[in-house]
Amino acid sequence: MKKTIWVGSRKSRLALRQAEAVLQRLRVQWSEIDFRLKGIVTEGDRDPVPGASGRDVSSAGLFTRGIEKALLDGRIDLAVHSAKDLPTKLLDGLSIGAVPERGETRDAWISSRGIFFRDLPPGAAVGTSSLRRKAQILSTGKDIRVISVRGNVDTRLRKLKEGISDGLILAACGLERLGLADAITELLDAGQFPPAAGQGALAVEIRAKDSFAFEMVRSLNHRDSFLSVQAERILLAELEGGCQVPLGISSRVSGGRLGIRAVLYSPDGLKRIEGEIEGEKDEAERLGKKLAERLIQNGGQAILREIRGRNG
Repeated sequence: MKKTIWVGSRKSRLALRQAEAVLQRLRVQWSEIDFRLKGIVTEGDRDPVPGASGRDVSSAGLFTRGIEKALLDGRIDLAVHSAKDLPTKLLDGLSIGAVPERGETRDAWISSRGIFFRDLPPGAAVGTSSLRRKAQILSTGKDIRVISVRGNVDTRLRKLKEGISDGLILAACGLERLGLADAITELLDAGQFPPAAGQGALAVEIRAKDSFAFEMVRSLNHRDSFLSVQAERILLAELEGGCQVPLGISSRVSGGRLGIRAVLYSPDGLKRIEGEIEGEKDEAERLGKKLAERLIQNGGQAILREIRGRNG
């Protein structure tokens, strides 16, 4: 009889498709194992309008904690997450076993009328549920209204068709994985709209002491993607201090070197602190911490105090 391994995921169409892509690779490499997918309804899925305090829902682990608890209590053996949804502090006893090769990291602009973002008329409405994207929109100085639009990708696109806004900003990777790339009006420049930490990447989470699970998933790991995500998550963790922050991060690995650029925004988009760092890619954790220190020293501390003050 084949050994059964349960792989947990959110129940959204995108999450299940991402998890199934991981399962397909595992089934090829471990044909003697029966891999099964288990969809789990998370707190973020049950409550369509969480985060009334203004926090991004991902910052509190609302899309991941239920899956992590299922992993800890043995209902599942592996979990597949969008890396940007995974809080920087995992539940005790868990670890990231693998990060498959990263996809597109940039944000996508979806216009209801095919208008580029730069050509939006005064008073146009842009839909997003992300504090980072809201701050970035406001930082452009354009006369734009930001409309809160929540839900999975399909729900947001439906709301756009219903006229809730003139356009949406979503992660391009999610649209591509759902076969919806044709909906993208343009990919936004990462210089002006640096993405979220971990955007475009998946994280395969395991129990930290489960050596068999680690052995299974390590072949999925793309080292450069893992190191980039590690550096970004460390940087974000150093800045958060218990509060979600509007932070955009772009990183790249080239010739054994890892470069990171990060921008910390005030919630109103009027202030921004930017920094860059480069070093050996195997020093990803140190580089992430060092860049966080630079941002704090160069004026980021005042922004962080403002954010913590707003959150009480």
